[in-house]
Amino acid sequence: MPAPEDLAAFLIAEGCLPMIAGVQPTAQPPMGTPLAPADRAALGFTGPGVTMRYEGGLIADFGAETATIRITETDVANAMRVLDAAMQNAPGDTQQTEEAAAAGQKLRTYFIRLTERRYARVAVTYPEGGRAPLEFRVTGVASIGYASPGAAAA
Repeated sequence: MPAPEDLAAFLIAEGCLPMIAGVQPTAQPPMGTPLAPADRAALGFTGPGVTMRYEGGLIADFGAETATIRITETDVANAMRVLDAAMQNAPGDTQQTEEAAAAGQKLRTYFIRLTERRYARVAVTYPEGGRAPLEFRVTGVASIGYASPGAAAA
């Protein structure tokens, strides 16, 4: 099983982004352990979707409109390096912003133009250092202008 940060980057770049672009992912993700609806709800995931638990403290929820991936224990600096590399290799034009979030947290957002009218927003909330939880939220945005997804997501 790959490291949690590698699996998270894979699920985003090879699973979520192609699906938002409207194409079938080419690579099959590793299968985690599906969670029962009550266990999903206990983690804060409601509505339609599937939640999988993987080794290494990774939980991935694939909802109708948003995918949420949480890593409970990892080296934050390495996880951000792995994600940066995956986002830079994503098809299409990528813009990145970074800002302060809650106390001791940062929010890094990638806007990726996948097709003429389809964009992805990958938002990562992470602690400013050390080992702690990270949360990745991936959503699709349909728009005409490139600047629109950032404005709409803010």
